[in-house]
Amino acid sequence: MPKYFFNIAGGTVVADTEGTELPDVKAAADHARKVAVELMQGRSGMLGSAWSEWTMVVTDDAGVEVLSFRLAEAGAVPF
Repeated sequence: MPKYFFNIAGGTVVADTEGTELPDVKAAADHARKVAVELMQGRSGMLGSAWSEWTMVVTDDAGVEVLSFRLAEAGAVPF
């Protein structure tokens, strides 16, 4: 099963160094949205920056970007 990494990029990069094994890109997109929503719950931002300044960047185990979206739009992004 492929491994995907869920990195958060803004003024800095918060890298996912462990990754998560998922069957395909669709499952990775669903997981990314859940992670983003959970991360933002009850908080207005991270490391001094509003959520609108952060992007979820999902890469595969080769480091290739498979999808990205602004965290502030996590609930509205169609995957």
